[in-house]
Amino acid sequence: MQIRRIVEQRRLSTLALVFLFAASISQHAFAEGPAIAVTPAAWEFGTLAAGSRAFLTLHIANKGDRQVTVSIIPTCDCLSTGPSRRVIPAGSQADFRFSFLAEEGESGEVRESYLILTDVKGIDHFFYSVHGMVKAVASKSGG
Repeated sequence: MQIRRIVEQRRLSTLALVFLFAASISQHAFAEGPAIAVTPAAWEFGTLAAGSRAFLTLHIANKGDRQVTVSIIPTCDCLSTGPSRRVIPAGSQADFRFSFLAEEGESGEVRESYLILTDVKGIDHFFYSVHGMVKAVASKSGG
């Protein structure tokens, strides 16, 4: 009976050590490594006349301790970006120039997005929202 109790206590001690080790590793993993912040959080371009273009500079900051690779993919022909890929060193920021083209004859609400890909575990991809209104331009009639 005494030996069984000792074995059980050691088993519990070993499990407690394993649990503490795993907890310290997971805290360490979250405390270090790449973490990114996107500014602004979404793009609200307001109201545009059909046939015009809106621009935005998106800032992506790497708040981690390792470099991050960021790739941006427009999800429609009305969106474009430059550059489309950047490597952002730890503690630095990169800017991406976005544009939205309101095509001729287009009108109404616009809801589009950019796909942003990273090499950050847990946030390897997300969508960046683009929203606004396109107002049709009245056609000129000659007389």
